This record gives sequence, C-alpha cells and structure tokens, in this order.
Amino acid sequence: MEQEIIELQKTLSKPFSEDTLSWRVQQSGWNNKELWTLLVPYLDARQVQQRFDESVGTNRWEVSYSPIDNGFIATIKVSFIQDGNIYWVSKSDGAEETNIEATKGGISDSFKRAGVMWGIGRYLYNTGKHRGKHVNNNHKGKTIKAQLKGPDNKKSYFTIAVPKLNPSTTASQDNHEKKPELEIF
Repeated sequence: MEQEIIELQKTLSKPFSEDTLSWRVQQSGWNNKELWTLLVPYLDARQVQQRFDESVGTNRWEVSYSPIDNGFIATIKVSFIQDGNIYWVSKSDGAEETNIEATKGGISDSFKRAGVMWGIGRYLYNTGKHRGKHVNNNHKGKTIKAQLKGPDNKKSYFTIAVPKLNPSTTASQDNHEKKPELEIF
C-alpha cells in the first residue's frame, strides 16, 4: 500500500498546464507613478476535484469539513485496497473565512489546502516572485483585471499581464531541485 500511496502522490503532484492557472495580485504599489505588482498563481477547487477524479476515480476519495473559529478544516480521504481490505488515508488542512462569500471561500480554501497536503499544486508555492506588468486592454497574452488604488489613491481597474512560469517550476518539489528563476515577459 505504501508504494501505491507514493505513486498516487506523484500523479497528484503533476503540474497543471499554465493556461489553466489563475493569478491574483498579492501586493501592489506605485513607484514614481509607475504601477508595480507581485502576482501569485493559484488553482480553484474544481481543478483539485478534477485531479482526484482523474487520479483515483470518483468513488475512491471523499472530503469532509469541520468548522473552527473563523474557518474550516477540510479532510480529504483516499481509499486503498490491500489484501482484500479497504484502508482510508486522510490528510487535512484549514483556512479562515474569506472576505468575499466568507463561508464558501473558507470551505473552498481549506479544500484546496488539503489538496496541497496530497501534493496537488504544491509546486506553485515555490515558483518565486512574479512581477506583473501594467498593460493596455489590447495586450496579446494572458492578463487579469485587478482593482487597485491608483496614484491618486482612488480605486481603479488595471489590466495586468501575467508572466509565464519558468519550466523549472514544474519540477517536483519533493526532489528539492533548483529553485526556479523568474521569467521575464
């Protein structure tokens, strides 16, 4: 069973294609009237569900939630069969309620974090810092819209170009390979 768990974690840990990643602004500011942003890639809960469905099937995994102060703990269990017996292996993680749709956001974040405990998207935590670039709406390439404070301190929407991940970011983090470099546009 131990070998089956190791193989499953390898399958779950496979990188996602870049076009399926979402991005958000982690930090932003102004330097000499020039917008700067630091972006982070992330997965949504449906991608984690799909990875489990594709890797073990829809009937060999389940998730449960436990409320905690201002948040939730998600526990993802996967079944394994050994010597005709079914064994469940579980991994858990938690998250606070979010600012938007507090309960739904907290449940979703705790689920995604429990997925990381199984290896799903874990590599994204080690991809380094990603600078976004303020571009116009006609930019060719992946962009996100972000509501940020402008130089006049008023909130405005900005179009931010999303960088490409360096191919070394797709290396398994369990192998502790070379830390990826930031790829410039």
